[in-house]
Amino acid sequence: MKWTRAVVRAAIIVVGLAATGFGQDADELARRIQKEKDRVHPDVFTELAGLGDEAALEVLEEAAQALKKIEALQPAIEAFATFAGGVHADRARQFLARQAFRIKNKSARPVVVHTLRAFGDDALPILERVLVEHSDPACRSLACDALVARLAARGEVDALRLVLDFASVGWEPATPSLGVDAREKEADAGKREREVVCRALERCTQPELEALLVEHMLEGDTSRDWKLLLIDLLARREGEALTRALAEVFDDSDPAVAAAALAHVVRRDDAKGLGPKLRPLFRSKEPSLRRAAVVALGRLELTEPEWRDEILELSRARDPLLRMGAAEALVHVRTEPALQRLGELTRDDEWPVRSTAIEQLARLRRKDSIPLLIDRLEVEVGRMREDVYAALRVLTGLDLGRRVDPWRRFWAREGERFEVPDVAAVEKAERIAKERLAEQGRSVAATFYGAEVFSERVVFVLDVSGSMRTNAGLGVDPSGPQDPSKPSRMDVAKEELTGILRAMPDGRLFNLIFFETEVRALAKKLVKMKKAHRQKSLRFIREQYALGATALYPALELAFSDPLVDTIYLISDGAPTEGEITDIAAIREEVRRWNASRRVRIHGITIGQDSTLLRWLTSDTGGRYVRRD
Repeated sequence: MKWTRAVVRAAIIVVGLAATGFGQDADELARRIQKEKDRVHPDVFTELAGLGDEAALEVLEEAAQALKKIEALQPAIEAFATFAGGVHADRARQFLARQAFRIKNKSARPVVVHTLRAFGDDALPILERVLVEHSDPACRSLACDALVARLAARGEVDALRLVLDFASVGWEPATPSLGVDAREKEADAGKREREVVCRALERCTQPELEALLVEHMLEGDTSRDWKLLLIDLLARREGEALTRALAEVFDDSDPAVAAAALAHVVRRDDAKGLGPKLRPLFRSKEPSLRRAAVVALGRLELTEPEWRDEILELSRARDPLLRMGAAEALVHVRTEPALQRLGELTRDDEWPVRSTAIEQLARLRRKDSIPLLIDRLEVEVGRMREDVYAALRVLTGLDLGRRVDPWRRFWAREGERFEVPDVAAVEKAERIAKERLAEQGRSVAATFYGAEVFSERVVFVLDVSGSMRTNAGLGVDPSGPQDPSKPSRMDVAKEELTGILRAMPDGRLFNLIFFETEVRALAKKLVKMKKAHRQKSLRFIREQYALGATALYPALELAFSDPLVDTIYLISDGAPTEGEITDIAAIREEVRRWNASRRVRIHGITIGQDSTLLRWLTSDTGGRYVRRD
């Protein structure tokens, strides 16, 4: 007999009803709750809510007061949400209002407040009371998240203090805004918590409110998320006083916060005279701050002759981070000694310094940089050769390949009369070249999920969490039945990784990192490809299986811990759920901070769905983003 999906679904429902007692009236369900107490099945409360009458509501009220364990209390309380908007909404809401303060189980109090939000604007009085009077910070935060837009619109110091103390500012989907007009609700619909709070605070422009925002930004116990939000918010506003306030953040104990403030200040027109705040950062323990401080001074003190001499000295400092910063600053100086020194930095012993100098020469778009880059193309290998090759294409609008001979012949033939094309012409040439290669299906290197692998110091970071057991090709909805005869996402990833390792030439440096709840690496650092390591890596791949959560941040942290790595291929099919940091904005800030002194390129391959985090990481580092279903 061939069963349709509808028949199968109906059969499942019948079995479920038989197992849980569905189809009973309120009295029967009440007797069951009284008998089973905290062991009662959660679907009993769903059935009560579905009845929707006064008797069912009365049973729910009695249960919410009698039950003790959160496993039973939570579904009982959440069932009240189904009465919102109905004839018994007032009674349900008033009961929850009392329970928000009276319920004995402390773990259930946030559940009550969360359920109250389902009653919309009718719940405003109790939510405001919870926010102001409740003893549980979690309850106050849940109430505040629904009231952020309303509180900010008041333009009052006390209301703003509540937002600063209790609003959530992560990247979770935001709670629907209450107490505002339809236009405001529509503007916040579908936004993230951080976006809703930031939009609400944009209207807090009165001097006393702005002063409170600055005060909160500078307080030592303010969370990182709040500081980063306030830095972004205040940096959009003009005024020397705000510039000086942002400069005070340079001393923050959190390097990610200090770096964010520095990145904003350097772009402000009224940031002159900040040398005394920046020069101490040259000795910071945080690498990204040392580099960024030199870049900042190079832009802010450009007209000072003393600074032009200082930047030349810094370009010869023992610290490669200072030399990296100097390479960026020399572009702004643009004197002949500065440009000559920039060319010399393309031969620096440290590859991140060379890479920075090469990138800056491409930005300058000077004709005399072309023969210098052709010389570097002859000696560089792997990822660095790609950097030189990209710089030559940007400067000439030509694609003569990665071998040096065609470039030397071109320059000998046309160098004297050659003129550097404008940026628009170069971008058009690049686009045409990529389209031509795509049409021909050609690639000049081995590829991993379509991303070319040129690096000679590469680490592959692969998600092996439980969701990777999903059949490949199911896209964003992997909830359907799985066919064990078809390959899983894990199977495809293993096949791709095995193929690239079989093709990798001997002598290349590589490593493998697999992550789920735990993180496992092939080796503590990059190893040289040879027969023994190839066999070991293929065996390591075969041993992996999909299980657990998604510890993406610890995996990236491990990859960056090896100072030799210059390229990362990151493969994942989901958002981070495990590890010290799971907020995607916070992970992005951490990677930016690490990479400011490293120049690692990240290529992101996401499976089954788009990934905002992987898009960010690839965009920030100049890598390629690939999606596969």
